[in-house]
Amino acid sequence: MLGDISGLEKIYIVCGYGDITLSKMKRFVSEIFVEPEKWGLRGNPLFWEYLKNHYADIEAPYPIEKFYSEIFLIFQDFSGSPLEKGERYFVSEHGGVHAGMSSGQLDGSFWVDTAILLLSNRLKKLNDECILLKKYNDLTEAQRQDIIDFNRTCICYKEPYHK
Repeated sequence: MLGDISGLEKIYIVCGYGDITLSKMKRFVSEIFVEPEKWGLRGNPLFWEYLKNHYADIEAPYPIEKFYSEIFLIFQDFSGSPLEKGERYFVSEHGGVHAGMSSGQLDGSFWVDTAILLLSNRLKKLNDECILLKKYNDLTEAQRQDIIDFNRTCICYKEPYHK
């Protein structure tokens, strides 16, 4: 028996669905801003960081629809123009940050086709984790112990592939 679990920071539940991390810490929208592998133009990482800072103090769960519409408004404030697929935007304040032809430029297609979808999917996952965490925190100590005991007895593995 693990006994009192109220002081544990994290509990890992592994039972065929992958790892689910439950933590008593607050979660923030800025957690979704893990950098993508490809950026497009050199100004895109600057706007990404701007958004990350904007959402640094906003707690999750957060409405995806609100997030989606805010990205367009924040983009317009940042670039001075509405976000549209196929358009390029030059932000003069960031033009000298990175050397190169696309320095200070934002790619509308990257944001419309890739970044916003990626961030929205990550926000949905973060929201789901927060809801799961709230449900977990609402459990009694006995219910929490049942979950721990169940997961200690659940062994999940894959059979080796044989030809």
